[in-house]
Amino acid sequence: MKLYANEISSATSRVRIALAMKGVQVDIVTVGILGDGAENRQADYLGINPQGLVPALQTDEGELLTQSLAIVEYLDERFPLPPLLPKDGAGRAFSRSIALAIASEIHALVPPRVAAHLARIPGMGATGVVAWIRHWILEGLSAVEARLATRRTGPTWPATRRRSRTFSCSRNRSTPSARVSNWSNGQISRRSWIGCGTSRRLRRMCRRRGADPGDG
Repeated sequence: MKLYANEISSATSRVRIALAMKGVQVDIVTVGILGDGAENRQADYLGINPQGLVPALQTDEGELLTQSLAIVEYLDERFPLPPLLPKDGAGRAFSRSIALAIASEIHALVPPRVAAHLARIPGMGATGVVAWIRHWILEGLSAVEARLATRRTGPTWPATRRRSRTFSCSRNRSTPSARVSNWSNGQISRRSWIGCGTSRRLRRMCRRRGADPGDG
């Protein structure tokens, strides 16, 4: 299989985490997503994925799958062990609702292409764009936390894997909405906000750009 991806894309990260949990190896094709001349907006890539977004997964059968959550569900169905969702129907629905709240209600409002469009609106400016991103992340994650607080949770992944450095979130144990608030007030570094399961290069780029690592 072949994954069209970019390491600063959080949507790509969803798929790569699922691949890692499943132990599935794929060929990675890096697609640039930043700037007016970004590779994902050029004819070659648009011929592959007309949306011009990452990630996109080309299956062994030649089918192109797009949208991170659809790709993750495909991987879970094709490689059923270990399962990514709970066994009971209500648990699966709850897990999907949290994933959709992040992908559809938060991420959809803050990727680079949205920020670039906002920056072109007269009077918006860089400060206005950052305020827009900060608002939707804070509001969205606060709602997600409230939803999570209504359910008891427990370990769903083998202990040896939970201790994996790749998925460690030990740099900052405050809640996501607290991290957004503290980040906006300059009380913590962007590195500690981004720190869960991301590469050093991603952290450096996020610190430089001061934005959420969304997709293209």
